[in-house]
Amino acid sequence: MCDACCCDLLDKNPLGRKEAIAWTRRQEEYAKRAAVSIVAGLAVHDELASDAKFLRSLPLIERASDDARNFVKKAVNWAVRGIGKRKAVLNAAAIEMAYGIQATGTRSDRWIAADALRELQSQAVRRRLSGETAVWVHRLRGAQGCPRPAATRMTWTLQRSLEPPCIR
Repeated sequence: MCDACCCDLLDKNPLGRKEAIAWTRRQEEYAKRAAVSIVAGLAVHDELASDAKFLRSLPLIERASDDARNFVKKAVNWAVRGIGKRKAVLNAAAIEMAYGIQATGTRSDRWIAADALRELQSQAVRRRLSGETAVWVHRLRGAQGCPRPAATRMTWTLQRSLEPPCIR
């Protein structure tokens, strides 16, 4: 419910975006998660947002990263990964922030950083950010009604103009 509200309603509302800044200072678990979820939702859905907007939100995410509660740390990880997958500049900033989070040494910070770094430094993300076309491999196991053979290899462009096979 928290993520649905934040990612489908509050991230589209300027008031919700302003509230996210204040909510990172609150102590309630879902208030912090809501604040970070708004940023994560914007990273995924707001294609017109400037890089500066997300660079300004990184300190807010870093502030919430010291919270070891499960729902908060997962939202922090989600936001770092979402921002880092937008553009190469944001990827570098998110990786730098993840290393900073990792340096604090707490167990939750190490988890956040390790998971974010694994994804942000992966070949797939690097290839996507460099403008290359990623290759998507799909293996079907007895899918009924699928016109494609059991192993299908197709390209999935950055615009994602080609849909994966058997998606209905």
